Amino acid sequence: MSIRCAQLNVRDTKEQKILLDGVGHYLALASTYTQPRKPSVIMLHGLSGSGKSTLAASLNERLLAIWIRSDVERKRLFGLFDGSQGSLLKGDMYAPEVTKVTYQRLLDLTKSIIEDGYSVIVDATFLQLKERQMFYQAFDKTDVPIIILDLRVENNELRERVLKRSNDQNNISDADVSVLEQQFHSLEPLKDTEKVTILHINANTLLDSKEIANKVRKSINTTN
Repeated sequence: MSIRCAQLNVRDTKEQKILLDGVGHYLALASTYTQPRKPSVIMLHGLSGSGKSTLAASLNERLLAIWIRSDVERKRLFGLFDGSQGSLLKGDMYAPEVTKVTYQRLLDLTKSIIEDGYSVIVDATFLQLKERQMFYQAFDKTDVPIIILDLRVENNELRERVLKRSNDQNNISDADVSVLEQQFHSLEPLKDTEKVTILHINANTLLDSKEIANKVRKSINTTN
């Protein structure tokens, strides 16, 4: 690589480092493509504002997984996302019956992707046990590992994040502070009796997606 930098007449050490880091990233990515794939379900768990989508956006490339989002699928049900063909539902987007249909849609997509041999990152809050059990039961009699990434953030920090992103026109989520407050009351915490691998993550600060991806791979490889 040093020879290549010389060929390109790159003499600035800072520029060399940028080039080397970039090449290193693509070499690591190429290496992952040569590894045998074990389709897995990676479920993100956490309240609105906990950083699930930010983490998923980093992990899907590192894990060669397909990323599906509850925010996107919920909007599709209402005909509010790009390419949506009319509205299938009307009313409150966060009504219990809408949430139920949204999770069923996520499960159907997950099954289809797993059948095609790819891993899936399911980006949703999964606050209710019944929502998680839908996925547990679907893959209970298979060898498909389920890994839950439990993102934990202090409540006041969550409120600040959700309030801040509500002013961001590029933010796809419609969950505002009122939705977050409802989530505080409806949350059913993860339990040890849920027979899946759970990785607890302190998401109060910037997350290291590379480290988390390595932990996920290790968990997948050690799961029967």
